[in-house]
Amino acid sequence: MENRIKMFFKLFNNVKKPEVFFAPGRVNLLGEHTDYTGGLVLPCALSNGTYLLAEKRSDKKICLYSKQFSSTGILEFNLDDSLDLTNTWADYPLSVIKTLKSKQISISNGLNLFYDGTIPSGAGLSSSASIEVVTRYMLDVFFNLNTPLINQVLDCQFAENKYIGVSCGIMDQFAVSFGKKNNAILLDTNSLEYSYAPLNLENKKIVIVNSNKKRSLNNSSYNERFNSCSEILKILKKQMDISYLGEIKPIQLEECNKYLSSELLIKRLNHIVLENCRTKLASNYLTENKFKLFGDLMFDSHYSLQKKYDVSCFELDTLIEISKSIEGVLGARMTGAGFGGCTVHLIESNIFDDFSNEINNIYFEKTNIKPSIYEAIPSNGVCKLSTGEIYHA
Repeated sequence: MENRIKMFFKLFNNVKKPEVFFAPGRVNLLGEHTDYTGGLVLPCALSNGTYLLAEKRSDKKICLYSKQFSSTGILEFNLDDSLDLTNTWADYPLSVIKTLKSKQISISNGLNLFYDGTIPSGAGLSSSASIEVVTRYMLDVFFNLNTPLINQVLDCQFAENKYIGVSCGIMDQFAVSFGKKNNAILLDTNSLEYSYAPLNLENKKIVIVNSNKKRSLNNSSYNERFNSCSEILKILKKQMDISYLGEIKPIQLEECNKYLSSELLIKRLNHIVLENCRTKLASNYLTENKFKLFGDLMFDSHYSLQKKYDVSCFELDTLIEISKSIEGVLGARMTGAGFGGCTVHLIESNIFDDFSNEINNIYFEKTNIKPSIYEAIPSNGVCKLSTGEIYHA
């Protein structure tokens, strides 16, 4: 943290210590591509995240700097201007500020903002949501907006939908905001009702493996999945009394399939409906410490994402198959939007070293890519830190 503060002083030529904020990343344990259909998700916040060092200015300038994208230097904007997006990392904080401006919420001063993230970019662990949420939270504190946290979450989702152009659901921003140490969150993305599911890991670990294949699920591919689900809903609403796909039960699938025009739409719906069931079951299994059964659902989820939702890739499938062959691995699946990024694994603690060696060696042999492996530590959500606090070096 001292180094961050020194960099802040050097960049912005000031002598007053900045305020420090932190928002975690997230890993989704189960419930993938269900959050934009009103379904269930089961994420947890991570100890890795985004640090934001911030101070008010006396003028209207917004000055943005990212340690991860230092080549862009300090990007300057004026609050009185339209804050045009730049097709850089800065679009995430800018979109949040634009959202507040669109609601006529007053931001009276400019800001110096320094971001330092410990989430791998493009890994599917919500680095973008982390930036959005920490920015929105900081604005609330600095300008005494007194906005309920759930409304801050909705502002961040709106920013990503409207300005970034990704038709994401609410899971990422929600998990980053409402995370709780040693717990996952079972979230109903339709009603926004949620409960915490305890992660009594004891002699187990949640491990994230970054395939280091940067996600190629671009905005258009993600939005294509979203649009398929919108098409399914439009068709089914003409035939059945439903409001959103997340309310469809497995027993209704046979009837639904009769109304759908293609095998592709049938596959998409099948994943959404059964993934919801898996997610509800998974939360129960966590509460009951039934980790073997939880792990089985992780494998089932991956194969559904691979074969029915078509969002996996060779690298992710390879990591899952290697995992399945290692004794002491209870479950594994791709996590995030797909086509690269990360897998999440539930393992016995005592096999961590052997697991890491096997993954490293076999994955490199099959892909010529070195993976990154680290333990996921379920952590708290967005917060303001004292300058002495630190979650992750």
